[in-house]
Amino acid sequence: LLRELSAIDNRTDLEDFERESVGKRSPLIAWRESIKTLQPEQRPVIGKALNEFRDSLVAAIAETSERLSEAEQDSRPM
Repeated sequence: LLRELSAIDNRTDLEDFERESVGKRSPLIAWRESIKTLQPEQRPVIGKALNEFRDSLVAAIAETSERLSEAEQDSRPM
């Protein structure tokens, strides 16, 4: 996912990526929902791992957004 994210060069693709990777219908949400089917002792471990993964992905999306903003500013005529 991070390689795919690093190749994004426009806002539309970034928005699509964000929706597909952390949106309401993303696999990540389905994985989080499936935690309740695990054994009680497994839930905190898996939940923590999923939350850390999501946080890392959201941070990478924010960094990409910042990179795109800077690129847009640099390309504007002065």
